Amino acid sequence: MIKATNTGKTREPIPAGTYLARCYSIAHIGTEFFEYQGEPKQTNKVRFTFELPTKLKVFKEGEEAKPLAIGEEYGISTHEKSNLRKVMNSWRGKDFTEEEVKSFDVTSMISKPCLITISITDKGYNKITGISSLMEGQVCPEQINPTQLFDYEENFDNLSKLPTFIQDKIKKTPEYLKKMATEGVDTEMDSFENLDNEMPF
Repeated sequence: MIKATNTGKTREPIPAGTYLARCYSIAHIGTEFFEYQGEPKQTNKVRFTFELPTKLKVFKEGEEAKPLAIGEEYGISTHEKSNLRKVMNSWRGKDFTEEEVKSFDVTSMISKPCLITISITDKGYNKITGISSLMEGQVCPEQINPTQLFDYEENFDNLSKLPTFIQDKIKKTPEYLKKMATEGVDTEMDSFENLDNEMPF
């Protein structure tokens, strides 16, 4: 008899609520392809990862407690209807200037504190449903995790420092394939490569 079992550990979700948080990681994922209402689409994404310095946990026996962390991805767009713009307005407590709308450096938000609201989906997973600036008088503890920045220009060498599941997503994007091609690595571009980015989010 051969019995198949599920030995994978289920990650316990963070209780729903609003927490002090600090962004310690920003990674340019690249272009992801998907279907929307039966049509092929693409969105160029960035991932923000936040630590919760007031929610500490010992992940490995013998090590010090570390903050719980949660991430969320957004399309890289300053369009007035984009989710990223809504989040940045709430997080920074102000709307974009005319110059910022033309070109906004998302890495400027690294290490910035905020309040994040976390919910739990029907499948038991966490999701960030709100990000806002701190209330007057609130103080967020100093950053605990090391800063992580990844992009395809200045911080490409930091890829190996990212969690494996994020690395896997990045390695499927045309941005990554092009980067490898410039370094002499043979790759095949996705057939959706030339689609226009029609989704503002």
